Amino acid sequence: MTHSNTNFKLPRNQNERPGRRRHAQGLLYGFLGLAIVGLFVLDLYSGTASISLKEVLLTLVGKGSGNALFENILFQFRLPRALTALLAGAALSLCGLQMQTLFRNPLADPYILGISSGSGLGVGVFLMGLSAWGLHSLPSWLTGATTILPAWAGAFLFTALI
Repeated sequence: MTHSNTNFKLPRNQNERPGRRRHAQGLLYGFLGLAIVGLFVLDLYSGTASISLKEVLLTLVGKGSGNALFENILFQFRLPRALTALLAGAALSLCGLQMQTLFRNPLADPYILGISSGSGLGVGVFLMGLSAWGLHSLPSWLTGATTILPAWAGAFLFTALI
């Protein structure tokens, strides 16, 4: 027997007001936004060269003390590092969201499609190929830089096969 009453509503919690959840979410997002800005500035402030927080903020808005060394450190090293960290984190979270949306599974990860295994295989084949060509040892900076492309190619090939 089917029930045709479509006006059935679940009882609401008497202590919860309708706009309370939205208000709490707004506060959470505001706090997280402020935390990102604060950590971004903290990343600009931290480093081996001692630059005061006031100097960092003044240099960012264009009213620095004119110290070329501080400006060089800030704009050539710290700002690109902080922006890269921010954009890489955003890209990783977006990729995770896409994986979870694709599989309709909140626990989805890169291992489901074999992306991680494919990148590992790409790096393994590359490094074994180097030794087969007689290049038994490369400088550490070159090995790290040249393993990125085989990792990406292996992940792409495994994803394309699926």
